[in-house]
Amino acid sequence: MNDAIKIDIERLNECTRTSERGEGYLMLSRGDGYRIGLVAQLDGDLKISYCMEVLVRVFDRDWEVNAACMEEALVITKLLTERGYILTTEDDGWIYAQRSVDTALVDSELKVLTALMDTRVPSFSYRRDANER
Repeated sequence: MNDAIKIDIERLNECTRTSERGEGYLMLSRGDGYRIGLVAQLDGDLKISYCMEVLVRVFDRDWEVNAACMEEALVITKLLTERGYILTTEDDGWIYAQRSVDTALVDSELKVLTALMDTRVPSFSYRRDANER
């Protein structure tokens, strides 16, 4: 778990204000099969809003589907939904989750998400050998 990460909101805000698209991104944590970030967006009133972004790999292309991975994916999606995340699927077996967050809650949310990802993201150790197809 990344307990010691320093989140520099002022730097993120400056990058957001100077970006052509009015967006900034800060990678907060990553592991085998997941990535957690903080997204900042500038609105029409020049106010910055923030959201936590989580990408989780629950399946991988050309890997054998296995019940244990599916069960973990179900637990992850249920817990993220309960925490207020909106979930969509991405290509190649990834789930994308996003929710608005106040900057005062980023540290505590990061700790919860990292613990969840470190204990629940499926291990893809069940790869089917190419000769078995």
